Amino acid sequence: METLIISQDTYSYDKETAYYGQSEEDKRRRQEIQALIDVRVNSLDSKKTQYAQATDFFDKKLKPLFQQRPKNGLNYICQSMNWIGYVTEIREDSFTARLTDTSNDTTDEIADFDLQDVSKDDLSLLTLGATFYWSVGYAYQYGQVIKQSFIRFKRSMDLSVQEFDTIMDEVKQLKDNIVWE
Repeated sequence: METLIISQDTYSYDKETAYYGQSEEDKRRRQEIQALIDVRVNSLDSKKTQYAQATDFFDKKLKPLFQQRPKNGLNYICQSMNWIGYVTEIREDSFTARLTDTSNDTTDEIADFDLQDVSKDDLSLLTLGATFYWSVGYAYQYGQVIKQSFIRFKRSMDLSVQEFDTIMDEVKQLKDNIVWE
């Protein structure tokens, strides 16, 4: 039995141009190999296993074993209630606030919060009169339902009237120095 070795730097996938620039012997060998491949492919197409014919296995769509998780891991948050709070009293381990519902601002509510509910980064913002946002809702994370409550303090600058006027004067001066062509 003769062993055929075909070597080529690049291989073309187009049957029409696969034989361009080759010797007649190489073309014949390639055609023989392609014919054997075609016979094998056709025989595989016509054969089905007994199990597959009995259950129509190939017609069913299989669910992936693992669902691809979103990058942040959080699918979405829904059914959340939101309030804007104003700190009215601070104690050693808790604080009291007046809350206004963002969806219905007709009634204010009073609530007590533990200092543990506030993130470490926001503790420095906890002062009398400070504004914060409180949200309670359901988060769907990795297919699990999580009920969560979180508090975010508003980050803003307290400017005196003089500081505000100084900033506005500088803005006006910058605006006047713009050269429009």
